[in-house]
Amino acid sequence: MFIDEIKIYARAGHGGKGCVAFHREAYIAKGGPSGGNGGRGGDVILEADHDLNNLLAQFYQPRLIAQDGKPGMGKGCDGLAGKDLVPWCGGCPANPVPKLRRTTRRPKPPRRRHSS
Repeated sequence: MFIDEIKIYARAGHGGKGCVAFHREAYIAKGGPSGGNGGRGGDVILEADHDLNNLLAQFYQPRLIAQDGKPGMGKGCDGLAGKDLVPWCGGCPANPVPKLRRTTRRPKPPRRRHSS
């Protein structure tokens, strides 16, 4: 089976949420903030391979979603970063050029309700 054109869904990981914490210590009146930042999300990486000649391996793995970052913690500890995702199939052929197609849609505005 020869496959030369496919559609895949690729999404980088979301960053982790930050933490809100306040420094508390004896004999310090106003300690200040001590929360940590969230970890960064992972990336989706497509590697080119000159030995491949079709997209059969990517045909069976159409969704590429990287790992999300972990949330931050107290005492200034940052969250862990998400792992980068490299498809298990070893890459894609070097000849095709991936095209970016945005599928995000704007949310519809809420309907106005007329009071009577």
